[in-house]
Amino acid sequence: RTHFRRLINHRSSSIIMASESKSDGSVVAAAGSGGGGVAGLDVNIIGEPNPRGIPTMKFIEDVGEFLEAEGATVKDLLGSLQVMHSKYELMQRLFRSQRSDVSQKVPAIEVNLKVIRTLEAKKEAGDTITTHFNLTDSVHAKALVEPEDRVGLWLGAGVM
Repeated sequence: RTHFRRLINHRSSSIIMASESKSDGSVVAAAGSGGGGVAGLDVNIIGEPNPRGIPTMKFIEDVGEFLEAEGATVKDLLGSLQVMHSKYELMQRLFRSQRSDVSQKVPAIEVNLKVIRTLEAKKEAGDTITTHFNLTDSVHAKALVEPEDRVGLWLGAGVM
């Protein structure tokens, strides 16, 4: 059985990656980060996080010297690098997903801003606005809207 658990806590920049377990219950690979050290890494290759909270990697100029100083093997280093590569891929997918979600919302936000600007212009002119409210898909009601100091936007039922 394989269990995949992925969690990113953006405030503390902690990441828990996929943990795979064999049928006998032993864990094949587990990785996580946060707090002081990085769990699941045999070699400490993590540097300071950047301003966005993304952990940086140490630059290894001389691999042999680095392994000797850490008291690790090449296999340990490669395992740690693979774990971090998986984490960076996960962060990249999450950032792309967030960017895509935001870019899909931009047209609706622009329409809302246009409506608000129209309402502000009508308010300054002291005009009432004649509009049609959508009651159902095929039923509309005509209404006169007086100038107000505030506007309420319906975000939808799925917004919390």
